[in-house]
Amino acid sequence: MICPYCNTENRDDQDVCYHCNRDLSMLRLIVNKAKHHYIIALEHAERGRYQEAITELQHALDLDRHNVNAHVVLGTVYARMGNLEKANEQWKEALKLNPMLYKAYEYLQRSEEAKHTRPRLNSLLYLAVILAVSLCFNLALIFYSVLPKSEETLLRETWNYYINKDYYSALQGIARLEKIAKDDIVLCSADVLKDSINTYFHQQLRAVREAERQGRYYVALTEARESLRRKPPPELNSMFTSIVADIRAVLIQQINNYINGYYSNEVGYERVKAEIEKFLTAFSDDRTAKQMAQTLKRVQSHFIRTTLVELKEKAEKGYYEEVISKAQALAKRFPQPGFANQINEFIREIKAQSLRHLLKEEQTKLAEEEAAVLTTPTITLALAQHPGDADSTTKTLTSRMATPTPTLTPAETPERAPSEGRQLKIATPTPELRFTSPTSAVIF
Repeated sequence: MICPYCNTENRDDQDVCYHCNRDLSMLRLIVNKAKHHYIIALEHAERGRYQEAITELQHALDLDRHNVNAHVVLGTVYARMGNLEKANEQWKEALKLNPMLYKAYEYLQRSEEAKHTRPRLNSLLYLAVILAVSLCFNLALIFYSVLPKSEETLLRETWNYYINKDYYSALQGIARLEKIAKDDIVLCSADVLKDSINTYFHQQLRAVREAERQGRYYVALTEARESLRRKPPPELNSMFTSIVADIRAVLIQQINNYINGYYSNEVGYERVKAEIEKFLTAFSDDRTAKQMAQTLKRVQSHFIRTTLVELKEKAEKGYYEEVISKAQALAKRFPQPGFANQINEFIREIKAQSLRHLLKEEQTKLAEEEAAVLTTPTITLALAQHPGDADSTTKTLTSRMATPTPTLTPAETPERAPSEGRQLKIATPTPELRFTSPTSAVIF
């Protein structure tokens, strides 16, 4: 490792710099962690897991930018994936860190050569195959006049099968030609057609394996089934069939992981539903399709129960309109009879609960109004003065009592004093007095 203070090269197990005696213990831990990621990346690269290897190498370089080997391996991984541009960048970085690194220089030189020659080689190879097929076929046509009618017809039919990409029928025609044809040109044409068909299927096989390696399983599945539909040779047919079986097993395992993640609240319902539906679409005739459909129903039932429990808790807090709206939207998402009945029953229950709540509020409100009326009565007593008194005044008695208005009996009727006429005897609490001018006594 390189000392960040004086740029001196030190052993990876060194805690103190040789030159400046600075503490390198923390740097040593970081470098060792970067090496750990680098070793894991090597294991992934050896097993063909290039994306995982790239991730680990990037972690290693984030911790230690001076890790030359990580740059070299990362460039090699990019090159294997066909990304020569990124591979060149990593190898150039390695050469910047260590100009004497022969391996990075060699890889870079090869990459530059391949960058210029590879397109031309591919074009030449493709052109050579087309020319060979056309040449052999044209030579065969020249000899049509001297061939037996059966050979001429069979060769023309085989060529038409090949043009229409009916490779199975073309291979059958080639097999018959190999048995009955006696002319070398016809046999040469049959061999070229056979090689071209095999080349096509081998290219398809490489494309399927690459898509599978990158995790694009449904793309690989589609390509493999398309190749099987064209009926490749027996050995390639078994390979494509094996790939389809492997992809099916991987997808089932992925779905099981998603389901377990859903029940542990790590994966959302929509993701699980989408994955199961994609599997059912791709394997509608599979023996596990029925089981997978039942699994989807169980997940949907669990999702509905969980959602209704959450809505019920919200309804208990008084959000009835919002709960009913969401429950109705849930019923539209799950129109199946079993699910719809369950959700509609819940909606009816919430509506009844909302109605009971409203009635209870109205009763409470009415009770409060009645209590307010009963606890604040007003008694007004107007007492007239003596008829001969010129300054006649009336005393108004207002009393707010905490009990209902008492009923006055004859025994409790106020008695007027013979001379004063102003004293009132009532078997109720002492009222507050306010004077007005009525002349008669009224009790309300």
